[in-house]
Amino acid sequence: GAANKRQAATMMNERSSRAHSVVVVSIDQRCTTTNARMQSRLFLADLGGSEKMSQSEADSDTKAAGSVAWEEYYANRQRLRETININSGLFVLKKCIDALNDRELAAQEGRPLPYVPYQDSKLTMLLSSALGGGSKTLVLVTASMEDRHAMETVQALRFGERCANVVNRTSVTARTLQEMLEALDIQIETAEEEVRKNERWEMRRVVRADLEGDESINTTVLVGAEEQRVLLESLLHRRRQLLGEI
Repeated sequence: GAANKRQAATMMNERSSRAHSVVVVSIDQRCTTTNARMQSRLFLADLGGSEKMSQSEADSDTKAAGSVAWEEYYANRQRLRETININSGLFVLKKCIDALNDRELAAQEGRPLPYVPYQDSKLTMLLSSALGGGSKTLVLVTASMEDRHAMETVQALRFGERCANVVNRTSVTARTLQEMLEALDIQIETAEEEVRKNERWEMRRVVRADLEGDESINTTVLVGAEEQRVLLESLLHRRRQLLGEI
């Protein structure tokens, strides 16, 4: 990723990132005993900083159309195009974060949920599944302490504050829930079979306290599958949790 990332000097930063970088790691897990499958993705995004054209002077080398050859014209506008792409991606990302915050408020007030404009930029399209839904997201904001960058620093910190207000709720998809229930049913069936095979009635003599003294009586108890029954109760409890019964 670092080798492919473009950097160049501007009046704001000697090593300015000229594009956003996104690395996506897909993880596919499968349980060897139950064959249950879990798929997840890890997004690592290094966002370029917002630029004010008057400070970065990314347009200082641009030439008027027709004054130079077209090849040179477009080459001189490279920094300008990079700045526009960086700022437009950050602008749409801010719109998405604002919409996610508004959705939480709308849900609490019973209003229709606002639209989240993930499709407005390539950056937010890539990060859509990492921003909302059941994802767990960590945002690190880096900013300059120089006085001349105070406005950009404040804006970056306010953006981080808006990100911190987004609430994501983990949810289990229908497919995943079905797979988990099927795996649990197999384990429950196996545990029940073990209980039936090992459990037996046993006669025991017990002593119980009475008003007139201790009394000794014969009683029958189930023995032989105590561990399997504990496991069975745990599996049944887990199944009721997944179904929302408890």
